[in-house]
Amino acid sequence: VATVQGLSGTGSLRNLGLYAERQIGMFSFTGLNK
Repeated sequence: VATVQGLSGTGSLRNLGLYAERQIGMFSFTGLNK
């Protein structure tokens, strides 16, 4: 659900990064997007 809302919003990449970081835990998309 969070991913769908992210795609609809301007911060899609940011939300996807946060979601992926929680699920994976290995990658830090939020750091790259910082």
